[in-house]
Amino acid sequence: MRHASLKPVSFVIRFVAPALLVVRCLPAAVPIGITITSNPAGLAFTVTGDGCGSGSYVTPQTLSWTPASPCAVTFASPQIAQSVYGTRYVFNGWLDGAAANPRTIAAPGQPATFTANFTTQNLLTTAALPAAAGTVTGGGWYNAGVIAGVTATAAGGYRLVNWSGVFAPPGFPGVAVVMSSPLSATANFVPILPGPPGQYVMTGISNFPTAPGKPTNNYGQVVGGTVAAGGNGFLWTPLLPNANAGTITDVGGVILPANPWGDLPHTAAAGINDRGQVVGTTNIQNGPMSVTAQAFLWSPNTPNATTGSVSPLPGGSVFPAFTPNPGFLEINSYGQVGGYLGFWTPSSFVWTTTSPNGQTGTVIEIPLPSGPLPSPGVTSSKASRARQRVALRVRGPVSSGSITAISRPRCWARTRCRAPCRGRS
Repeated sequence: MRHASLKPVSFVIRFVAPALLVVRCLPAAVPIGITITSNPAGLAFTVTGDGCGSGSYVTPQTLSWTPASPCAVTFASPQIAQSVYGTRYVFNGWLDGAAANPRTIAAPGQPATFTANFTTQNLLTTAALPAAAGTVTGGGWYNAGVIAGVTATAAGGYRLVNWSGVFAPPGFPGVAVVMSSPLSATANFVPILPGPPGQYVMTGISNFPTAPGKPTNNYGQVVGGTVAAGGNGFLWTPLLPNANAGTITDVGGVILPANPWGDLPHTAAAGINDRGQVVGTTNIQNGPMSVTAQAFLWSPNTPNATTGSVSPLPGGSVFPAFTPNPGFLEINSYGQVGGYLGFWTPSSFVWTTTSPNGQTGTVIEIPLPSGPLPSPGVTSSKASRARQRVALRVRGPVSSGSITAISRPRCWARTRCRAPCRGRS
């Protein structure tokens, strides 16, 4: 018998006597809360089966299961970590000892928890650079914390230089790494260059000394000058790039007034850039402790040519200035010139062209930090008379900036000292 307002019931029929029928109604089974979790948490699983709350879930999840219902639980394996690239989780059995996945569980009659265990794995990515220069073996997935081995093998004509992403001695082909996290190991290869020849040829360029700054460029040109009065700076240009035969060009310099003794000025080239522009100074001795100097720029008519024109580097109060050593001038590939104005002038300068490698531009003066600069062996009173040499490295076109004192060589201008220098390093 059934009624619309009654819940489904079970019937038990028991025969007591041949003529008597007894019917007893039993209540339906009540769903039980079953928790599915994992180690680590946050992993996906599915449930199928009648009375099992079928669907897709993420741990931990509590489901309503009908007691005695066969419920199938399935974890995806491996599962990629959502928050960390290169980490994944591989199913490794259940906490209660079961190993099946999927696992069919008979729903118990009381609340229970079932935990799935997973092993964390990290990815070791390997690469060769350039790709055709060699091979790298040992990449793949490893259990967290284990030691993995990586080996690099160079292709013909290449050799291994070093590794990126992992620590190893330079050129060492085998690397051992602890996989506590995802890693990337790149083997860097370079071509094997031909061995040096058994004999070398030395080419005489000039009797003059080369420049104390940057005497040569990537084309093979060489600049220099002489310290003798009346000498000019020179440029030696190979007949072919980096050849051992070439020609010498007198870069001239600028005209300065003669001194009271009728001495001629001398010119020295200080440096050269890859276009073939030469920077240097023309100097003349005016007295025991007085020198007039003018910086100049020699520009080739075409890149790395042997003909060109010279122009002074203008700049108002900055030029002309006392510059006792042309080694304090340098020029970069843009055509900027940086230099030190001299022992008695406590500042430096940067001259910037109006266009790349041009012959006109503007100059900014960079004063040294104020205040005494004492150093070991030199008293404060004597230090106030000293000057700090500034090293300039011009990286690109600039017209303003700041200067930082980085060193204070002692008695670096000892060739100009009247008395023996003290505090000598």
